[in-house]
Amino acid sequence: MSDGHAESEQLSTSACWTLLRRSDVGRMALHGDDDEIEIFPLNFIVDGESIVFKTAAGTKLSLASEHRRAAFEVDAFDFYEGTAWSVVLRGVPEVIRHDDE
Repeated sequence: MSDGHAESEQLSTSACWTLLRRSDVGRMALHGDDDEIEIFPLNFIVDGESIVFKTAAGTKLSLASEHRRAAFEVDAFDFYEGTAWSVVLRGVPEVIRHDDE
């Protein structure tokens, strides 16, 4: 009999990057100026072991430019298989100002 809790397992680093490469939408969380956490949906690509996204001027770029610690999360759920996964990255964003960077 099940107690209603699904089994979970920790994914390897390699498996996490594979899942990220198969995804194109995630969420970035940054500490805002008003001491609140701001969460932004992002279209992104994976370049090596980096998440890259393009954005216009605004709150997201302003907060990321200040090199504040950030979290980035991508997840998925398969209703038919009854499986789900979540990958969370933590680090400091870097602003790329030129295409050759």
